[in-house]
Amino acid sequence: FFEKDSIGFGEYAKANFFARLLHLKDANRALHNGLAGGLARRIDLTGERAESVLAYERQSGGDRVVVAVNFADEPVDVRLLGGISVEGLSAVYEGGRAGTVEGDVLRLPAAGYLVLANPLARE
Repeated sequence: FFEKDSIGFGEYAKANFFARLLHLKDANRALHNGLAGGLARRIDLTGERAESVLAYERQSGGDRVVVAVNFADEPVDVRLLGGISVEGLSAVYEGGRAGTVEGDVLRLPAAGYLVLANPLARE
């Protein structure tokens, strides 16, 4: 009837980044689709150049994800407002453009991000 075109898969620089993100989406109920997942809620921030950072969280049951993205071309340190804590959450990514947590301060590199979650995986 028709001939199927083959799809060539290669080595892609961001393959591990997206594979980890897809695994987290499957493992963490906060990232599930529709009513099964958690609603995104923007987190207010304080700190110099805090307006350059978008932060939000999703929560469903005991599962939680916090994401912060720095849109500035300079590093930014911010604190979460509104009683939001990242205690008990683990970093999904490390190194490169991934930020870090030091106490209650999120340290984001220029054009960097931070993804924190609990749980990272499910048995």
